[in-house]
Amino acid sequence: MDENKILVLSGDGVGPEAVDEVKKIINFFNKKKILNIAIEEELVGGACIDVFKTPIKDATIEKARKSDAVLLGAVGGPK
Repeated sequence: MDENKILVLSGDGVGPEAVDEVKKIINFFNKKKILNIAIEEELVGGACIDVFKTPIKDATIEKARKSDAVLLGAVGGPK
């Protein structure tokens, strides 16, 4: 089974909570060998601003382009 790559951008606010639940589902299917998905994570939104002083890094955009899919959590906090 080919491996698919998902870039996870949890976001801020309630985003990380929602995305954590989706990651549990992906991991369940991976464990049962129903899917073969590699998860890579990066920061976006207010979480990224806190660390890198920008809402998204150029490197994150490049990783998104190279991924099979992007899982984007909620963003839009006061930052």
